[in-house]
Amino acid sequence: MPYDLIIIDSIICDSYHSAMYDENDPNRNALLGLQEISANKHADNKGKLLLVTSQTKELIEENCSNGCLPITLCCLLEACSEIDILSKVESDSIIKAASLLKWKKINFCVLTGNSLLKSKLADNGCDIYDLSEVNELYDQL
Repeated sequence: MPYDLIIIDSIICDSYHSAMYDENDPNRNALLGLQEISANKHADNKGKLLLVTSQTKELIEENCSNGCLPITLCCLLEACSEIDILSKVESDSIIKAASLLKWKKINFCVLTGNSLLKSKLADNGCDIYDLSEVNELYDQL
């Protein structure tokens, strides 16, 4: 497996939620596959593949108007580890998490739908994928 961790942002979580209800979405199988790999790693006591920052989790929870997460997002978050890095905005918390993982020499990448975040992370030498590349990322695993 080329990556020990994959950091995902709230845009990817929203895309995941939408894809689960659209059988014609070309990213559906890869997004579901990433969740399945992460959940299976957890079941085998090998950690989790997917990682969200506490800021990302907070954004997802705030976006649910009735305060109750849909089952798709509940399942996704259960398959994710959470890294407690606080910032005012999600992109900063992801950049800080990436810096920490890089410092710890953990093999990771970031899957993001935020093009500004993608360019900032690329400047820091991180492996970054966007939603259009999720199938390639999944095939690498």
